[in-house]
Amino acid sequence: MMPAFSGDGPDTLPEPIIRERLRRLIDSGVLPPGGLGCLWEWTCHHQHACSGCGTAIIKGEIEVEVTTRSGVVLLLHVRCLELWAEETRPHARPLPERRRGLA
Repeated sequence: MMPAFSGDGPDTLPEPIIRERLRRLIDSGVLPPGGLGCLWEWTCHHQHACSGCGTAIIKGEIEVEVTTRSGVVLLLHVRCLELWAEETRPHARPLPERRRGLA
């Protein structure tokens, strides 16, 4: 059964906007670039914001709870978890410029 209303989840936001938000969260340390720790997936029991895209995860939708190795708990849409994983792959982002001779 579908929920009575729908939020502006990852299916309605343009993917580049979600990716940019995820990159900002990764760069600022809110989302770790690796080391997810424990991951659970279940049906959402109450509406709340997605830690990835910031839009609502609606009651009845599948949500993913990630507990990072540092103990931070994140709640995500499945699609946002997939995009986060893509953004943290080594080939997904340009490598920072290497500097030599700095001691």
